[in-house]
Amino acid sequence: MKMLEKLCCMRLPTAGKVVGWLGVISAVLGYIRILLLMNGTEVVGDTMQKQYMQIDAVTGSVLLVINSLNLLISVLLLLGIQKNRHGLVLPWLIFHGVVLVICGVAIVLAIVAFFASAEAAILVLVLGYCLGLALAIYIYHGILSLYYYLKENGGPDGSWPA
Repeated sequence: MKMLEKLCCMRLPTAGKVVGWLGVISAVLGYIRILLLMNGTEVVGDTMQKQYMQIDAVTGSVLLVINSLNLLISVLLLLGIQKNRHGLVLPWLIFHGVVLVICGVAIVLAIVAFFASAEAAILVLVLGYCLGLALAIYIYHGILSLYYYLKENGGPDGSWPA
């Protein structure tokens, strides 16, 4: 498999930092959303009809743990890039590899649901999920390329080419 030299027109370390900071920001926003959902919050509402959504403590706790893992792994990715240590990038690759497999299974189940019901709305969701999965695989491949580059050239004396 050919390793990437750039990810989204950025050098790998720059793209890795962007991905890491996006992970940190999404984790912070995730904490806010989970806490709001645990307390019961308005999801869809207008003056005529309001719908409230609330999750129980067990579900909220599981989501908080997953969100905390995402925060920790994103910080490790940022530290791995800063310190040129490939071992700190590996948790991000493992966590997101599992997430990609779960998303792939969910897409297969959504395709089966589409053929079982033949509703056009499910097809639109499947196409959106497939595009999102393709983007996620591209980003994963970029971070994997960064991992291999750090493994070969990293360490305390490693440096990035100009």
